[in-house]
Amino acid sequence: MARITAYEASDGKLLRDRKEYLRHESNLLVAKKLQPIIEAQVGDADKAAEIQKVIVEGIGLNTLRDLFAIQFKPGAEDGEGENAGAAPNAEAGTPADAGAAAAGAGGDI
Repeated sequence: MARITAYEASDGKLLRDRKEYLRHESNLLVAKKLQPIIEAQVGDADKAAEIQKVIVEGIGLNTLRDLFAIQFKPGAEDGEGENAGAAPNAEAGTPADAGAAAAGAGGDI
């Protein structure tokens, strides 16, 4: 006879292995902490709930986690040329800088 193991998450969902269970539970915690952050930024509970639904269910926290794990690899035009050691212009912000600033403003999740 085969042994069947399932992990039950706090929301009642059954998951087949511990890795999926742990990732799902951490996503539930992030979704719970995300709600007041979105609401504070938007100022409207209904609009905040709609935005959270898009983020959590539409995009998915696993997808966001995978996107945030992408590492920047500079090319020749990004400082790998003759000025590789030079510091970037402090006034020239990049989209990554803006995202980091926005994430820092929201607090820890």
